[in-house]
Amino acid sequence: AQSGEVSPRDRVFQPLPMHHVFPWITATLTCLTLGATLVLPESTSGPHIAEAMKLARPTIVIGVPRLYEALLAGIRARLRSLWLSMRRRRATGGRFGPVLLAPVRRRAAPDLRMLISGGAHLPASVEEELEALGWDVRSGYGLAETSASITVPLGGKRLGSAGRAVDGCDIRI
Repeated sequence: AQSGEVSPRDRVFQPLPMHHVFPWITATLTCLTLGATLVLPESTSGPHIAEAMKLARPTIVIGVPRLYEALLAGIRARLRSLWLSMRRRRATGGRFGPVLLAPVRRRAAPDLRMLISGGAHLPASVEEELEALGWDVRSGYGLAETSASITVPLGGKRLGSAGRAVDGCDIRI
């Protein structure tokens, strides 16, 4: 909340079961703390998630890797420009997805700017594809049902990294 990554103007879409720690802390408590809008689908089924995305036009999605893999599978079926954007990004380090793939993002989720993943490791390949589409992807680390994310990639994030420990957390290996 103190990072400035989420603001009261955001609409945070949380399609995960509320009895899990990750969505409860990452989405619900963040929205309550900042005054952002929390969007919940009628159920966790694909059609209800799609309907809520269309109606609420979220700016941020809180999800697990499986959700983002399903999102990519649907996009891949309709899109070839993604590969061009990924190749150019690898070659130059630039982000061409925001420009090349704007029509795809406008159709899928016009206001979406950030995807936050947790609950399991987000494969670097999934993160790379989502970033190639032009979305800002953040993947933190936390121990399943004992904590939400204790690491967050803020500032100089690296592909595949879960980031550094948040203030007040110490990590030992």
